[in-house]
Amino acid sequence: MIRTALTSALLVLLCVSNPVFANSEAELEALRADIAKLQRWLNEASDEHSKIHSQLGTTNNEIAELTHKIESTKRKLEEEQARLKKLRQEQRQLDELQASYRLRLKQQLQAAHRVGSEGPVKLLLNQDDPQQAQRMLTYFRYFNRARMAQIQETMLELDKLSRIEDVIHEHEDALNATRADFSRQRLAVQKKKHKQKQLLASLQQEISSQKQRLNQKEADQKRLEKLLDEVRSLVENSTQKADARPFKSLKRKLPKPVGGRVLHAFGQRNQEGVGRWQGWMIDVPEGTPVKAVHHGQVVYSGILRGFGLLMIIDHGDDYLTLYAHNEALLYDVGSWVNQGEMIATSGQSGGVTEPRVYFEIRYKGRPQDPAVWLKR
Repeated sequence: MIRTALTSALLVLLCVSNPVFANSEAELEALRADIAKLQRWLNEASDEHSKIHSQLGTTNNEIAELTHKIESTKRKLEEEQARLKKLRQEQRQLDELQASYRLRLKQQLQAAHRVGSEGPVKLLLNQDDPQQAQRMLTYFRYFNRARMAQIQETMLELDKLSRIEDVIHEHEDALNATRADFSRQRLAVQKKKHKQKQLLASLQQEISSQKQRLNQKEADQKRLEKLLDEVRSLVENSTQKADARPFKSLKRKLPKPVGGRVLHAFGQRNQEGVGRWQGWMIDVPEGTPVKAVHHGQVVYSGILRGFGLLMIIDHGDDYLTLYAHNEALLYDVGSWVNQGEMIATSGQSGGVTEPRVYFEIRYKGRPQDPAVWLKR
């Protein structure tokens, strides 16, 4: 199968002929420009990669700082939980004290009420002995002060208990806020790290892809330069001249290179939808004779990536014909062939899955529609 995106190297290869080297050199320069462009992109991408890598390092430092804060928050949570546990234990103890204080207060109030109903004067009048009466008054004042002190103590303890409950609630609120802050910090760290990794992975993948393209372009350039040198030498050293009619006078008079159904015609979009066919793809049985459409000299006979076993014939006056995906090539570079002479047998080399013959006509390196040249 002909590759959709024909590289500049292949375009140059198809237009090599005596004396079409100026156009070929232009195509080669275009290929070199593509390589230079890719190299510039890779240099810029390398700088961007370093920049993102540096940013990732900064992010990692931020992550480390946040992790430290998170660990500190965890310790604070543990401290708050321990304090809360202690406060709740104290609350339980005070709950018990509260119950006892309330009972004591109730008893004290009842006692005060009983004593108060008697009154100190009544107690004094009921005593026959004045000294005894005086002692009773003293005892009465003492017990009264003691009861008041106990009542005051109980009220203070109850107030303390109320304040502790408020503290517990405050610490519970603080604990919940700390937990929420911890969750937000952790989510921010995870999102930032994930984004940085995605960005770096995407750039690394693109760099890898562009490096592959660059390697392929450089390989195409080397093959093209070598082929140009060989063809240039061959054409310059050749002394035999074509003895047939000029190619340009043979529109709609040339025989077809092979019989068979045209699967893809000139100008149709290829399977990948990113280019158009520059010749004919013909469906034929394997081993079908492939014939030269006109007299000319073989300037290329061998394997080329994407074309399989390929033969290119120079017909003079800047005209070339190309025959690809062959099973066997019957002539070597430098050989002269006549119109209708068998030059190859059809096959499925170069990536096609069924026996095919791919045929092109080029003039000064530009593809021509075979339908304009071949007999109907």
